[in-house]
Amino acid sequence: MSDDLLSFRPSPHADESFNGYLMRLAEENFLGSSTRLRQQVGIRFKARYSEAEVKTLGEAYGFDQSAAAALAAFKSVRGGLSNTRFLRSAQVPVCPHCLREQGYIRQAWHHVLMTACPVHRVLLLSQCPDCDAPITPGRGGYQSCYCGCEFADVEVPPADAASLFVADLLHGHADARLTGFADLPDDIESFLLFLANLDLVVPHRKNAPIDWARALDINRTAYAFAEDLPGRFRSFVLDRVHAANALESSRFIANLGRWYFELNRTFAAEAYRPVREVAYRVLLEHAQAPINRKMKQMGADLLGLKSTYTAAEAARELGSSADRIVALVKSGQLQGVILQGGANEYCLVARAEVEAHKQAAAGFVSAKDLLKILGIGRRVRDRLLEVGLLTAIPAGQRPLFAKGDFRSVEAEALLAQLNLGAQHRHGDMLIMLDDISGKRFSNAQAGELLRKIFAGALKPIVRLPGVHGLKAYCFDEDAVMAAVKTGSGSVELTITELTKLTRWKHETIKSWIEQGFLPARREPGGKHRVFVALADLITFLSTYVVAGDTAERLGSKTLWLMKPLQTAGVFARGAHETSSGNQRGVLFSVDALVNVASMRASTWTRPTRIAARQPSRILDLRDVADGFCGEAESGENSSDETAGDKFGVCA
Repeated sequence: MSDDLLSFRPSPHADESFNGYLMRLAEENFLGSSTRLRQQVGIRFKARYSEAEVKTLGEAYGFDQSAAAALAAFKSVRGGLSNTRFLRSAQVPVCPHCLREQGYIRQAWHHVLMTACPVHRVLLLSQCPDCDAPITPGRGGYQSCYCGCEFADVEVPPADAASLFVADLLHGHADARLTGFADLPDDIESFLLFLANLDLVVPHRKNAPIDWARALDINRTAYAFAEDLPGRFRSFVLDRVHAANALESSRFIANLGRWYFELNRTFAAEAYRPVREVAYRVLLEHAQAPINRKMKQMGADLLGLKSTYTAAEAARELGSSADRIVALVKSGQLQGVILQGGANEYCLVARAEVEAHKQAAAGFVSAKDLLKILGIGRRVRDRLLEVGLLTAIPAGQRPLFAKGDFRSVEAEALLAQLNLGAQHRHGDMLIMLDDISGKRFSNAQAGELLRKIFAGALKPIVRLPGVHGLKAYCFDEDAVMAAVKTGSGSVELTITELTKLTRWKHETIKSWIEQGFLPARREPGGKHRVFVALADLITFLSTYVVAGDTAERLGSKTLWLMKPLQTAGVFARGAHETSSGNQRGVLFSVDALVNVASMRASTWTRPTRIAARQPSRILDLRDVADGFCGEAESGENSSDETAGDKFGVCA
């Protein structure tokens, strides 16, 4: 048979299928079916024909080859059915309304997910209503059944919303939209199947055939997602993330399910980026897992959404080390989790926890940074610590990741407290904080001056331009000296200074201080220096006799003095034992020595004249006896009553 034997060559419709056109060509020429047309050129029936086969048929029967090639390529269907997985082979449902009005087979009916007519809004007819036979290209083509039923005369019900939605997407309807997509991709049917598999009780297996009933299920399930794609998909991902978190495994991504791999592998095109971003955001915000390896897929721009940090990330944020982060999590000092992954373990810390510690640590500065902020030297800093204007926070009271001992707000407050006072006059002598904190003034005087300065009682009169911090402020020297004269005038000595003034050893003085014999003040801060006020030193020397000093003046030894004095009731105090076993720093009470010299008991004291410097205590019967009858004992040893009266002896 050649093209000369075809009397009629109908023009193809733009959305007509190639098999449908061959059937119509055969019917117009009274050939019964298209089988003879294909057999004549040696081509068997196919759902999709190659370009060479279309060319062969066109040359044989003289129809427009370019138009026929467009029909064979399913140009009217979105994506052109390039994925043959979605191409119906022989059984093709039809729309009775289209058959009555147009009388040809549409390309869209060959798509397995096409279950409704996008033109007439009715369900397609999938089988003969009389004999339930499938609609196949047999005798009568797709127009009628073997039983004689004419499909154009069959009434079909209106299509459901899901079928119409999918039909509009596949047919390229102008109003067809998928939330979150600027433009629909050509492989939208693959994405619809992906969405359906997220919620189908039995997910559809890859490359498994899709019959009519399965197509309806897929469309309904996909439509449930597509109605609110960002919201529904986010809820699905969130549920999967929570389920994977509950397993507390390092295989977090695998525990999410196969859908995550398919999303990144099959739908990696730019068109699907909004969908992938929904999944990435949920993972970053809620995943309790080490997902750093997946950040290349997600993109660094989303890193700020991470709700969980690995030990290395937390260490970078907190300026610490990964090993320390792990140790703190294991000890419970830092809230986090340890996940086991075979031979490896993964440490995770919540981002909120890291941010809280980072914010707490940000308020602390090191001693070096403190000097830069205030623009001062170490000497001034130490003075400020002594008087309590700065406070060094102990390690146990600082945040875990604090970089220093000092609060930055304290330093800023000191800077804010200095305001210029009276205007500087020519000829005024100026003095700076370094001078005030130096050796020109005693510790007590310098401390008192600093208190007055930062209390506003003593204001600077000049601020040096271009100089940062407290170093920029200068004070009137006359005003400073006047403040010193009106001050307490207290003088303090360090232990080192005392050792230079006396023959006392450093450890001896320290022992007296620790035992409470010599009052002293400890310097706050890192150096912990000890200061002894001159008034306290005078009180100490008037209360106690240093045995070593007395023995040296008498050309004796402390041990030789101790024995007779102990016999007389004067006992040694304040001694400490050296490494060689010797007693050093022996003290004798001045009051006890006077009592013994006056032939009284060493502990005697007149009850009504208790020395103001002695601490009050509760008296027992022995104290009362010593106080009121001790002089009687002295009277027995005296030969002169007048002498007894002189020392207050009772009759």
